[in-house]
Amino acid sequence: MIPPAVVLGARGLTLGSFDALGPVVAHLESWRRETPVFCRHVGAAGLTAARPPALAARRDRLIVAWCEAQGDDGGAWAAALDWEEGAHGPAVRVAPGATRVTLAGDERSLTLFAADGEGVVSRRLGLRGGDVTLDGPLERHAQERRGGALLASAMVRGEPLAVFAFEGDEAWSVVVRRRGAFTTVRHALSGPIGDLRLAAGGGRAAVVLSERGAGTRFAVLGPDGRLVERPYPFFPAGTPALEGGHPVWVEDRWAVVATASDELHGRLEREAPFALPTIPPPVAVVHRATHLYCFGAEEGAVTLLRCDREGHAVQRRALPMSPADASDRAARQRIRALLAAVAERETAGYRDASRTALTRDGVALSLATSTGERRELRLEPVDGALRLRVLDRASGSSAGLLARAVGALGRWIRPSARRAAAELEGWATGLAEALDGSLVDVRLDGGGLTLELTRASLPEPGELARWWRRVREEHSTRRRAA
Repeated sequence: MIPPAVVLGARGLTLGSFDALGPVVAHLESWRRETPVFCRHVGAAGLTAARPPALAARRDRLIVAWCEAQGDDGGAWAAALDWEEGAHGPAVRVAPGATRVTLAGDERSLTLFAADGEGVVSRRLGLRGGDVTLDGPLERHAQERRGGALLASAMVRGEPLAVFAFEGDEAWSVVVRRRGAFTTVRHALSGPIGDLRLAAGGGRAAVVLSERGAGTRFAVLGPDGRLVERPYPFFPAGTPALEGGHPVWVEDRWAVVATASDELHGRLEREAPFALPTIPPPVAVVHRATHLYCFGAEEGAVTLLRCDREGHAVQRRALPMSPADASDRAARQRIRALLAAVAERETAGYRDASRTALTRDGVALSLATSTGERRELRLEPVDGALRLRVLDRASGSSAGLLARAVGALGRWIRPSARRAAAELEGWATGLAEALDGSLVDVRLDGGGLTLELTRASLPEPGELARWWRRVREEHSTRRRAA
């Protein structure tokens, strides 16, 4: 399990979580506020994995990375959000095939690490004109030919450092950039690994490794990635069984907060352990201005515990995670599912079905025929209704000939042109009524047919598939007649 992503700094508190509709990003002016500056989903509706996004903060932009389902557009994506409204420009696919992602960055440098089906990769990113750019090639650090790597990263003295392990292995690896090139070092463990976490502080990095049946172990890495302190039990003997430990740098030493069955356990180096009330695991921990902040995500909210470095003066808050775009995103997911079902029917019964494709945003289905014709069916939620748009573009010049013929009729035989326009509108109105919709617009021009209508709700897949085929067949007949 991946804990919520947290950025706590001068700009306030930014959280990355997820719900049934995908990854969610919320930005609050401070941890005391319940109303966010913005709260929204990221990624394509219906494609994003059910995991929190990765976050990296800069003065003018918030960098967000997430993973989408496999396919032509699957993998790790990134975008830059503004701090005022959470709006972002075009998203960039950074690592095709990735299923987990993490970011290591500061004001000068940003690196994305990702786990894919063959191991672990990284890529350097930039920010130009407010948009994320790809500033380097994809670099591979592990060739394991298996997916599901546990992964974490941080910036240590201005350089990216990542740790990864394959769940169940008795080993973990460190990736660090030295003199402009990445180096990967593998370390053995005494038992199979179940989780790992990483944090930077004091010019070093700390790793907490959760071994199955052996509890949590703590290790410290130098800026060059070498082990300064080899893995050892951070909590004293007699501590309840812990998992998901999270390291954090506290002013001048390390602390770890880990999850037990009914409470959290924390310990500052050279101090006695302390207990905290339980919050939903897995837990993320940060330190700021003499206080520890522990975050755990649950349905529709992130729970916060705030205490001092010894675990005293505990405060608890629930921070609502209610994305403003939830209704629109849910509608788009239903549209994606509907068009995917229509695409399956086309695959089963149409001669050019192998060239049927669903766009990444999920609201348009395109079909290219062997004769060069291009058809598109687009559905979008608009003001509580459904806007349906059909484009049918012919190959060659047949559609253009039809449009020019209609124009010629308008110049020389205007009554005939008016009859043709009325006949076209009557045909389109009949098509709209056949789908229980209302006609918005119908046009014939050099690009072919454009037909727009609105409908109160989504039709059934079979109904829409049959209707779309009827539109194509009748339009083809009209073109031939023209």
